[in-house]
Amino acid sequence: MNCFYTVTDVKGDTMYLHLCEKHPVYEGHFPGRPVCPGVMTMGMVRECASRLVGKRLAWKELKSCRFTGMLYPGDDVTLVMNRHADGDAVALEAEISKISAEGETSVMLTLKGTLI
Repeated sequence: MNCFYTVTDVKGDTMYLHLCEKHPVYEGHFPGRPVCPGVMTMGMVRECASRLVGKRLAWKELKSCRFTGMLYPGDDVTLVMNRHADGDAVALEAEISKISAEGETSVMLTLKGTLI
């Protein structure tokens, strides 16, 4: 099995993730200077939310999604999720950030949406 990411730690609604360098998606996105595809990043958020609530979730609505930086194979990132029940759905606000070699935290993604 080729994993796209691994969960290295979980503290409440915060998950620490490592983007696996050898995943085949990077071979085509883009050779020589691979970056994390946005659709894979959104899938990662959905899977992590599913893990926290204990059931498989699917996107119902994406109210906003802003990519503010690039994620690369081998990056270690922090995913912070604020969630609450909205009937049978889960309302979610999420933010992915990473720490640079200089120790600065940069937000790479912010999104608001609903999962069912």
